[in-house]
Amino acid sequence: MGLSGRNLLQLLMDETPLTSRLIHQSVYTSLKKKVPQLLDALDGYFSDHHRFMLKQSLEIYDFYQKQIELLEERINSYLSQYEKQVELLDSIPGIDIIAASVIIS
Repeated sequence: MGLSGRNLLQLLMDETPLTSRLIHQSVYTSLKKKVPQLLDALDGYFSDHHRFMLKQSLEIYDFYQKQIELLEERINSYLSQYEKQVELLDSIPGIDIIAASVIIS
């Protein structure tokens, strides 16, 4: 999920009246060109129950994103002692840092 998408979801949760200007301020990069389409896509029935469910879903998403971040930090701390091996494996075409980490583990 990108920052633009997150901003748009936040606008829905906040019950903010959506305008072209507000959407333009909330999105980045190539999405700025798609403001009319975004405004159309965000127009419709969105109840308090939908807001509640969206909030719950984003909280779960954020929780798992944080857990992934913590696990990645832990993996990186273990891999720090294999820095040379990771670099060597990463130099092989088709092997990236993640694949090198899996091979070493």
